[in-house]
Amino acid sequence: MRWPGSKKPKRPYKLFQIEPTLQCGLSCVMCPWSEMRATAGTMTWDTFTRIAGYLPQAESVDFTGGGEPTLSAHLVEMVRMAKEAGCEAGFSTNAARLTPELSETLVSLSLDWISFSVDAATASLYERIRQGANFDTLISNIRALQSIKEKRNIHTPRMMMVFVMM
Repeated sequence: MRWPGSKKPKRPYKLFQIEPTLQCGLSCVMCPWSEMRATAGTMTWDTFTRIAGYLPQAESVDFTGGGEPTLSAHLVEMVRMAKEAGCEAGFSTNAARLTPELSETLVSLSLDWISFSVDAATASLYERIRQGANFDTLISNIRALQSIKEKRNIHTPRMMMVFVMM
């Protein structure tokens, strides 16, 4: 039991980075992973459950890697298990599959942070860089998440934008 005002116990590891999948629905011009995707797949649930036993040793879990985390059928359960283990959890996404329903679920799980890959400020340039993406979908999905947070009067997940300098 922790007393009010006491600090969380220190954990041996600051961060675990777990790649749920190398799969992605886009063909981005700068992506170094595209050649691997032909033979790479998605982390099995069995593999994740073996890793999950070590989650209590990490302060934070980043479910980001060479693929799009929302393509993993197990992402929600992975986040749930990380949160239950007392970890901060988040991931970076292209937001193409971040539906309002998925956003509702992630907010309910108390996802701590989410970063959106946005490499241009105009639809035409964004869609030339992130081939297969739709700028309007990106903006709509980000707005939906923000709206869910506002309706619940909460500040998490923290929302960030990231870009690849080219």
